Amino acid sequence: MSDVYEIKQPSELLITINALQSEIKLSKEDAQVILGYMQGHDFMLVLDVGQLVRVDISEEQGSKVPYTMDEVIDLVCEWKYEQLEKAREAVENPKNFAESNISEKYYEPPLMQVIPSACDMCEDNKIEVSNMCHGCVAHPCMEVCPKEAISMVDGHAFVDQDKCIKCGKCIAICPYHAIIKKIRPCAEACGINAIESDEHGRAKINDEKCVSCGQCMASCPFGAIADKSQIFQMIRAIQHGDEVIAEIAPAFEGQFGADVTPAQVIAALKECGFKDVHEVALGADIGAVSEAHHYVKEVVNGDLPFLLTSCCPAWSMLAKKYFPDIIDSVSQELTPMVATARSIKKKYPNSKVVFIGPCAAKKLEASRRTVRSDVDFVITFEELNAIFKAKNIDFSKYDKGRSMHEATGAGRGYAVAGGVISAIEQCIDCLLYTSDAADE
Repeated sequence: MSDVYEIKQPSELLITINALQSEIKLSKEDAQVILGYMQGHDFMLVLDVGQLVRVDISEEQGSKVPYTMDEVIDLVCEWKYEQLEKAREAVENPKNFAESNISEKYYEPPLMQVIPSACDMCEDNKIEVSNMCHGCVAHPCMEVCPKEAISMVDGHAFVDQDKCIKCGKCIAICPYHAIIKKIRPCAEACGINAIESDEHGRAKINDEKCVSCGQCMASCPFGAIADKSQIFQMIRAIQHGDEVIAEIAPAFEGQFGADVTPAQVIAALKECGFKDVHEVALGADIGAVSEAHHYVKEVVNGDLPFLLTSCCPAWSMLAKKYFPDIIDSVSQELTPMVATARSIKKKYPNSKVVFIGPCAAKKLEASRRTVRSDVDFVITFEELNAIFKAKNIDFSKYDKGRSMHEATGAGRGYAVAGGVISAIEQCIDCLLYTSDAADE
């Protein structure tokens, strides 16, 4: 047998895909499909002198049969059909359905995950010269490079990747802005360098570094990073007739349209099956008062140098992982989500509480064992909007009504940059004023 590409290790897979693409002009997707087809069969697909060849490995010597392009297409279709059948069987399997068809399911780490098949394998941390290069006589990019990594090739600047140290001096000095730095959107958005690459060049999240802030998910233009969801279990709870009550974060105003009022959002939630709706701003008020007391008691008297809020679970995780020396300064008061949930459970002990907010990191908080009994489900505004669309919710048919009156403006201000500190400052001022008045 002449030279062939046999897949023995995952690291050899991309080499074979590249060979299929270059030798018989297959798309990358079809090449991956064909190579995947051999799994679980008694033959493998290899390249033999530019031809796709089937090798029957059940025979001692092995026999090879060339494939025509039509046969390759048939093979792809056959593989896809098998995959669809397997998926259908998995869905219809009573055991699998029973395991998923539940109204209670807690999040399990990791929260953020890369979908390998969706990742475009973006090049990362690479400096290249674009077609904007004019090949100017002065070539300042060459002059400024400390490692002589830039040369002129065919009248245009060229960056030797083996020499380049990614200092960016060439980018800064190019008069035509022709030199660019390629950075993965997800990696650029991550402030703690938790985005790495797997053996195939796809994005990979280092769970030891990740704090589940969700910035990588929000920045990926391919939607290849996703968080886990409880939307199915929450809907099941509503369908089963459970008393499902929503607590909605202050940032909900404006999320569903500039003209949509709080009363209309509440009406839409109730139409979707929620028994009642409460403001998380109430819990923010409770938290602001508690943290103000904490500040006056611990910081004003000098026991702590400063006080850090704990209402953001991603920030709390960041402090624990990267700034352990300041962990004692992080407030231990209840977050607005938990404080509101406990007030709801006190009033409705048999209810299931759903937190609805803008941040996926709250799902991380809800997975804590100390919080599970308070908050049953967490969904984001994005997931809620999907429910509204599925239910064909038309906000215009609801009365604009009156605003909610469970919380103060300070608590609602948690949704605005600087709102947390502003609310706590207002409470501290009240406490100090009351204290001074009492002394007089």
